[in-house]
Amino acid sequence: MNRRLPQITADHRSTVCGCSSRSLLIFLLAMGTFAACDKPNNTNDQEMMGGPDGLPAVQIEATVMPPNNLAFQINIPAGHHAYLNSGKENNFIPISFDWQALITKGILDAAPKSIQSPAGDLDTENQVHVLRGSVSYLFHSSANDKLKGESIAIESQLCNDQSGVCYRPAKQNITIE
Repeated sequence: MNRRLPQITADHRSTVCGCSSRSLLIFLLAMGTFAACDKPNNTNDQEMMGGPDGLPAVQIEATVMPPNNLAFQINIPAGHHAYLNSGKENNFIPISFDWQALITKGILDAAPKSIQSPAGDLDTENQVHVLRGSVSYLFHSSANDKLKGESIAIESQLCNDQSGVCYRPAKQNITIE
């Protein structure tokens, strides 16, 4: 006995389980994006979890260097990179220092002048300088005696070298030692 399957009409083609095919596609793409962002599958990622959400994070130390310098040591987890600049088309999120809270509190008159930053490696495909490993920044500040114990917000975005996945940008409040 041969059974015939029901004919799919034009009215039924646009829905699957009560969802339009467009909604289903958007849902599946979104799920894939969240899975890629939240569940890194690289063994380096699993070993280097350090952020509050379980994702890899940069480790940062801020130190007053007498007489008038402020040093930042930034350690980027193995198998990852961060950005030195935003690239030719301004579509990358570089490591940045937010001095505004210290200016608002009257501790600084203006953002300290950068006197040393890492060179980074040029990613010729994306026209952006990337940072790997341990990097240092040095700023000139005449308010060093007021900076100890204060916090500065530093924003960074890590990307996985192997998969190319970039994690959500993270802002860390770092206490200056």
